[in-house]
Amino acid sequence: MSRFPSDAPSRVVVVAPHSTAWTDTHVGKPITCIPGHAPVESAAWAELLSPKASSRTLWVIGSSVMPLWLQPVPEGVRSLTELASVARAHAHQRLGAMNHERDWVVQGDWRADRPFVCQALPRTLFSAMGKAPIVSSPFSLGAARLDARGVRDGWCAITTPFEAHIVYRRRGRHLHLRSWRLSGQASTPLIEQHLVDEWQRERLRTAWPDETLHWLHLGTTHHQTPGQRNLCWADEKLQHAWNQGPQGPEADPPPDEASSHLRAAVRLLNMGVQP
Repeated sequence: MSRFPSDAPSRVVVVAPHSTAWTDTHVGKPITCIPGHAPVESAAWAELLSPKASSRTLWVIGSSVMPLWLQPVPEGVRSLTELASVARAHAHQRLGAMNHERDWVVQGDWRADRPFVCQALPRTLFSAMGKAPIVSSPFSLGAARLDARGVRDGWCAITTPFEAHIVYRRRGRHLHLRSWRLSGQASTPLIEQHLVDEWQRERLRTAWPDETLHWLHLGTTHHQTPGQRNLCWADEKLQHAWNQGPQGPEADPPPDEASSHLRAAVRLLNMGVQP
């Protein structure tokens, strides 16, 4: 029997730079993986988006395809429409202006009273995902898990084998964000050391001196506790579940970014995280 909540997606699709992976979360089908994501004209994509396919699909896109950033709110912004224009301009400045066919679609938790996380998706990919797609990311799902576990204040790190994010949170709000790519091959001790080094730099930049970095790693860690001083698990239950061995569609080691992020999303949904 499925352990997913009744209102959870029935399918998760992950798009990465070199492949697209998906699985039906309710019936426990194995992962299907196809190379690439654009142009989206293959028979596999046509089947993925066919009328017979489930409409309750969650699209999970990593930062390699959908970059994210913390959007400040400029003084004098009078409406969310103006704020959206500012975010689109920021995306073009930060990520590079594209021609009309490859423009950015910018999404975010639009707020005029505080900074918020924005994410930018190439329009060609967004258009290929069907009508009004539900889009999330490993970072967003990880942040939802932090909220569910009550880790709403202080420095936190959300990582997968392929990306890393350090955030400073107050009452669940993100006040500072630093993101970077990982190789997918780095060992846990190397990720730990890099996290701690980058966190110390961010502490100096921001003057927020909290002494602990709460780490949520969406992958296997091969040990019970972090080896670095001032680093602790944000969710010991989640890390224990990873280290106990995979189940269902997680039975094989992740061969690529799409499959790795798919396994993380499926596990988080199984643990009650809402996209």
